[in-house]
Amino acid sequence: MHVSRCCSLLFCIYCIMPVAAPAADEVNHLVTLLKSEEPEVRYKAARSLQKLGPTAEPAIPPLIAALNDLGAPTKYDVQYLGPRVRNAASDALASIGRPAVPALIKALRHKDPATRAMAADTLAMLGPDANASFAELSRTLNDPESWVRDSAVAAIARVGAAPQVVVPLLSLRPLFYPREVR
Repeated sequence: MHVSRCCSLLFCIYCIMPVAAPAADEVNHLVTLLKSEEPEVRYKAARSLQKLGPTAEPAIPPLIAALNDLGAPTKYDVQYLGPRVRNAASDALASIGRPAVPALIKALRHKDPATRAMAADTLAMLGPDANASFAELSRTLNDPESWVRDSAVAAIARVGAAPQVVVPLLSLRPLFYPREVR
């Protein structure tokens, strides 16, 4: 009986091990495709990385860079409000999960406001897995762009901060409307 368990274990290891190497190769290939000149290729690469989930962890840096990619996945840019490469990159980062949080926190300080907003939106998708981002999201409430602040508010509400901490923080400044409107 002991020999049969060992054989079963060896068989499982033998069957699983070859899967790990192609996954790394696939991630590397998809990272290369993220740098394509064709937006449709970049979009599909990001969607494929999303399907890999945590296995795509090595792709975090290029996915962070893609948060600023406005490329549309169609030949003709008729999808004015449709999906973009940056949306697919955000979804891929969210599927990677907690390992993406430090890079997303850093992206909250990016010079481009769209990247900052997408980073906050992605942290919101991660929910409590991104609770380490609370301090930086709080700092983002002072962003010069109101739409970045809006994304930070949504993320703060979803990362699992206690209401007794969040409510006073949000009441410190008007986030959505100028004083005349209030």
